[in-house]
Amino acid sequence: MVRVIQGYFAEGRPPQPEHLLRSGALSPMHGRAAGHPPAIQPRLAATDSAAAQGFEIDPIRLGLVRVGGQPLPQTVLAKMEAAFGADFSAVRVHQGPQAARIGALAFTTGNDIYFAPGRYQPDTMQGQQLLGHELAHVVQQRQGRVRAGGAGVSVVHDRMLEAEADRLGMRAAAFQVGPAGARPAAVGPLPRPGWQPEEASTAQLKKHWTAAQHEQSRKFWEKKHARMARQQDAARARHEREVAEILSRQRIHLTDLIPEDEEYFQAYLRSRPTTPINVYRGDGRGITAESLNNLVGVTGITPVGALDLTFKGIAEHTHSNTMPGGVISTAGNKDCAIHFAVDKHKYGLVYTMQVTNYIDVNTVLRARNFKIRFEAQQEYIIPCQITAANIVRVELYEKDPSRSTDLWTGGRRLASRSVTGGVLQPVVPG
Repeated sequence: MVRVIQGYFAEGRPPQPEHLLRSGALSPMHGRAAGHPPAIQPRLAATDSAAAQGFEIDPIRLGLVRVGGQPLPQTVLAKMEAAFGADFSAVRVHQGPQAARIGALAFTTGNDIYFAPGRYQPDTMQGQQLLGHELAHVVQQRQGRVRAGGAGVSVVHDRMLEAEADRLGMRAAAFQVGPAGARPAAVGPLPRPGWQPEEASTAQLKKHWTAAQHEQSRKFWEKKHARMARQQDAARARHEREVAEILSRQRIHLTDLIPEDEEYFQAYLRSRPTTPINVYRGDGRGITAESLNNLVGVTGITPVGALDLTFKGIAEHTHSNTMPGGVISTAGNKDCAIHFAVDKHKYGLVYTMQVTNYIDVNTVLRARNFKIRFEAQQEYIIPCQITAANIVRVELYEKDPSRSTDLWTGGRRLASRSVTGGVLQPVVPG
């Protein structure tokens, strides 16, 4: 189930994913294939606004919990439900480190609101403004106005939805419920680091404002949001130029190795995940239209050479496309495996293998500013034997130029056979 996160960020927008990785708030050590995304993955979100940006994040590393939490205090619940005209009885509040991990004071995903330590203050005006801001996100997500691509959890920042949540949060905090009915009380905007609050005299006068004055105030804050967004976009552009300049100086030769490379790699190995992922290999050598029917069993793949799990060994493997370190090269991109199977052959077999011991080559080399051989392959190297039990499916493909792209030679699947415990199952056409 695709979920999204909307939050109230200290800087007015989420930090760049690269910043979270550099700061150590979230680890990059996570495989990327078959529905298992890295801890952080940049992504444009699909929302009702073209001004939306975000990134996909690993909910396990973020620490999201699907149970527990506490309901809103009864008096606050009644006030917020009256202010929004919505049912918040299912909303649950969590307090912990999750919000700080993505640079937020608080964030919302579905009916769950996560507050950074000390930020949940439902008995204060400022605390209710922040709570109201997050409840506005609950409503926006229920209305289906926030969507994200991918199969995980996406942090989404939409300037228009954030401005709306600010306004609704202020209004909800000012809402008063009593015998005389509900009426708004004087309230100023929720302070955000870097913002200058309005003068107290202006806040006091708000209770006497006309509708036109309130509209003028709304436009003022929208313009301020837009101005801040432009400034942040300019800062992001400067950052991207700096990154591009650094990447233009990528290290290529193994003589460029430094001791910190090996330290990083050994830390990577210690924290490498054990979550199973699917990887692929294609082979067209000697394959005919009957090869899948005639296949009587599957065999594993044994690495060639002595095992040498060092950064130098991994870099050598990637740069030379050989296996000097006793590792097996696989693709996280199935289109790449199909290409290898049929590029120089009419027919080819594609093997789907499920592994738990793997190294994401692109992640390692990118993090150490080394040249990446062929990033589109999504290469995973397996530092051990792939047994027959690891193979879960074998598929027969025929070269099909109509399915080719600029990167890959295309193929049409003719038949497939699943594999259970190393035993081939009957052929399934198509």
